[in-house]
Amino acid sequence: MSSSVESSLISKLQSSDFTGIHSLVSDYLHPLISLLNKTNSIDQTLIRSLAKRFLSFLNSALSILPKRLPELSKLLNEAVLVELFQVYAICLDCLDAVSSQLASKPYQVEYQRLRLIHCLESCARFRDAESEALRVLEKLRSTHFAKKSVRKGKGKVVSVEDGDCGGNDNDLFTLVAEIVVCLVRCAAMGTAKEDQHFRNVLDLVEESRPWFRPWFRGLDGNTYEKLHRVLVIQLGKCALNFLGTPFLDKDLVITFCCTTLTEYVKSPIKDQVYKIAHRICSSLFVPQENKSLYIMDILDCVARECKVEQGNTGTEFVELIYYCVYKFKTANANFCSTFAEYLNNIAVRFKQVMMPINLILRLYAAGLLLVSCNLRSRAGDLAYSGSAKFECLLGTLIGNEKIILGSPALLGPLHVCSKSNCMSSSVKNERFAGQACTHSDSDCEVSLTYTPFYLEALKFLCQPLAKSVNSERQQLVTEEDDGSTLTMLSTVQDAFHILCHLILSSQSLVSEKNGDGFDEKSGTVLNVAIAAFTLSIKVNLKLQESTQVIKQIIASKWIKTEGIKYICAALYNIAVVLYRNKQAKEASKVLNLCCKASWICVKCHCGNFSEVALKEIVREVYTRSALLLVILDDFNSLKVRKNMIKMLKNWSTANDLFERLPAPIPVVKQWVKVMHLDSM
Repeated sequence: MSSSVESSLISKLQSSDFTGIHSLVSDYLHPLISLLNKTNSIDQTLIRSLAKRFLSFLNSALSILPKRLPELSKLLNEAVLVELFQVYAICLDCLDAVSSQLASKPYQVEYQRLRLIHCLESCARFRDAESEALRVLEKLRSTHFAKKSVRKGKGKVVSVEDGDCGGNDNDLFTLVAEIVVCLVRCAAMGTAKEDQHFRNVLDLVEESRPWFRPWFRGLDGNTYEKLHRVLVIQLGKCALNFLGTPFLDKDLVITFCCTTLTEYVKSPIKDQVYKIAHRICSSLFVPQENKSLYIMDILDCVARECKVEQGNTGTEFVELIYYCVYKFKTANANFCSTFAEYLNNIAVRFKQVMMPINLILRLYAAGLLLVSCNLRSRAGDLAYSGSAKFECLLGTLIGNEKIILGSPALLGPLHVCSKSNCMSSSVKNERFAGQACTHSDSDCEVSLTYTPFYLEALKFLCQPLAKSVNSERQQLVTEEDDGSTLTMLSTVQDAFHILCHLILSSQSLVSEKNGDGFDEKSGTVLNVAIAAFTLSIKVNLKLQESTQVIKQIIASKWIKTEGIKYICAALYNIAVVLYRNKQAKEASKVLNLCCKASWICVKCHCGNFSEVALKEIVREVYTRSALLLVILDDFNSLKVRKNMIKMLKNWSTANDLFERLPAPIPVVKQWVKVMHLDSM
């Protein structure tokens, strides 16, 4: 009879008809269930008899249920699913009742319960899985640790200090570690949003640390690596889950995230610590909830745990800073100012040990102050609506000159290296020419490693300044400067020039010619070069270097027609503004450069242009050359003839390279007109 009932129940568990399954199994296992509530000792003979009678069914049921339930959870209604899990629990309780008769490895029942926990997780029943896991830990505490020195943590997790757990019980250690991993995974995947829930997880991780030490006796290296890897991955997910809740306790959030990062650093997947740090920072960028400022605590933790100051390991830290800076760029002005101050403060840490990081952080700090100024302007805090005026941006830099002018020099040592492996030979920067490199090979290697990151930071500082200069070009080149801002203006020029040289020496500028990276870099160098030239005209400083940069750009093979037209048009507009402002001599210099640039373009790029495009450029040169003759005649008629000859030579050379160029009739007409007026 018993055998037929057992077969019937097993068949029912394997079928799709579960009607009355809980009551049927309960009735069948009643002799065992009745033992569960007894508190006094039970006759071992009776237990052996019941074990012999029911173990076959229990083993079969405990093999079938964990395999079927994950699939059935997608098909059955909640009531039937709950009933099946109740059957699962009854079978485990009954197995526990006869566990003394099991001739197998230790903790077989606990491992079966661990299988139930995994099954509950697979069915997305995370609260139930968590409750079961805590029950198993409580039983382990009372059964296996009763005579040992243990403490009951806030998270109700077994915590054993080194030496407290005797023997080399690998099964026990693995069991506890796996249950801890399950608990963290449940917290990561569950829907709990209360701070206390995540505080318990934090306590859990803290108390279970001894179980995840590779040298802790009983837990072999392979098991340690496997379980610790899973633990930190789930802890990372749990941290992200926590950050997605409306948490109230800031300190708890910071502690949780820092604990996660610390565990990553200590784990076999420590190389992924920056990946999880990026995700944590991304989750905190919610300006309206004031979460963004917590990022500074996260960055402090990363810098501390990852030992950023050692060798070239700081590049990943700089990439994280870059990510955060551009996120803060879209926040409000106060956030930008606060983060700028933070970056400047932590830059001090790297002043002695990692100078490149110091420079990069300070550049980003200065750039964020400019972003803050722009944001305040757009918000109407300043009289000017839109992007802040250059005067405001310059005033911001002057007000924070310690960042810009402090030691070490912000615009110096990283890139002033004359060794061939540190600076491309294509960089024609007279300012650096002839300077022997005094740095060691290792220092040069560090400079080379950090140059791309330095370039990005310098670009972040220069772009808003260049945009402002170019939009206010007409006003800037005509207004008088009182000299009080000369030092900072000179520093801004240096920044512009260095950025241009770094971009122009970048091999990627040519390799990326058809990609988005090329368009971004070429656009930046064009805007910054014109801004540098504008400031040179304004303060009459470093004009030769600004001119050289423009000539180098025009002669570059990578430049496109639109870029050439942009430079020539900008120079022409500057010349016209100066001429109208009665600054004929200055106007002639700018217009002369404009014409030179145009002829360089024709000579160097004639093969890249269509006939129509080339003729258009040449006609524009004629128009500008004619105006140059007019301007020169106002103050130095002797130069009119020289420039006329120079123009005709340029035309002749270009005509040899590309036939059927239009004749320079507009220039000849203007020259005849000038000569006629001079003879009167």
